[in-house]
Amino acid sequence: MARTLELPLSSHVNGHTWNLYSFDYESPDGRPSGYFYATSDDHAKLLLSELKETAVLAGQVMGQVHE
Repeated sequence: MARTLELPLSSHVNGHTWNLYSFDYESPDGRPSGYFYATSDDHAKLLLSELKETAVLAGQVMGQVHE
């Protein structure tokens, strides 16, 4: 059985709403996708641009922490 990681569609932090955005990218393995949070469409575009320039692998996600 596959393990899942649930992500909220939005989160409220310091009076701002952060919405979940997805992105796709081309790979020899197909067209995978990823997710991040942003406060608007323009903010998401800026974050994606920054991600392209500065992203580094942090490691495998092993589970979910419940608070």
